[in-house]
Amino acid sequence: MAAGLISLVWLALTEVWLGSRNSWIFLNYENPEMPPWDSSDWGPVFFELRILAAAFTVIAVSCTALRLFPARWVLRGAPLCRRTWPAFAVGFFVLAAWFVHSVTPYSAPGYDHPPHAPMRILHLQKRGLRFYETTVNMFRFGQVWVQRVDRRLFQYRFQARLALSLLDGASPAYHRAQAMIQSPELWKRRTPPPRMMWSWNAEGWYVVLKDSQLLAFTTESGTKPPAEVTDLFHELEKLPTSEERSFAFRDVCLGFCYDPVAALGFSILPQRNRLLSSSTFVRSGF
Repeated sequence: MAAGLISLVWLALTEVWLGSRNSWIFLNYENPEMPPWDSSDWGPVFFELRILAAAFTVIAVSCTALRLFPARWVLRGAPLCRRTWPAFAVGFFVLAAWFVHSVTPYSAPGYDHPPHAPMRILHLQKRGLRFYETTVNMFRFGQVWVQRVDRRLFQYRFQARLALSLLDGASPAYHRAQAMIQSPELWKRRTPPPRMMWSWNAEGWYVVLKDSQLLAFTTESGTKPPAEVTDLFHELEKLPTSEERSFAFRDVCLGFCYDPVAALGFSILPQRNRLLSSSTFVRSGF
């Protein structure tokens, strides 16, 4: 029993040392060098074994503690010290509490490097259990990355397609994008905070300006995106591409934690927190 308690203390201390990059979050890690169709990545195996070791240690300590109970303590006609299922119940409860505390909000292990994207637009459509996400990210020098993700709930690993387009600095679309980035109306506008969509069918538009102003327009909140946002999105989405690649995401919550903020590219927890803290939201409407 003493060895089990020492092991649990060591596991707890190392989890605290890991901080936001805890054992559960490492299960969201996807090796960018692995092909998207190859699921043989052994990176998360260590943390899977670590989680299992913690669960079995809790069960073992609980079972040992039960054996120390007096024989006169009876549960449903049998001495409690002879019961085993309460130990498994304690182990399951501890594992579930650890899971819920660790995986929300969605995040992935990585370095906290500033993204530096002047503009991001996400169009999200939910149809039943499926999500169709298209994100347009505009960077400096006219680089436009279009990311498309088709995923569903109860799916651990889902693929994404990324395409690069180059926008001429003298083109009207480039000037419209710059005007939208500096738009006083968008910077003054306030929307409800972005949330996971729970309606069977729903649609949302999400805009991030200079990685510090987040706007969410969704059918669930009854807010509509400005025409300048949707028109520019469709125009940039249709640009000819010069480079395409595929990669994958993982969500240990089976799609229930991966939300619009993560889809916008803020999957590193400190980046997410900075974006949400710098944006001002309203409870409902405008």
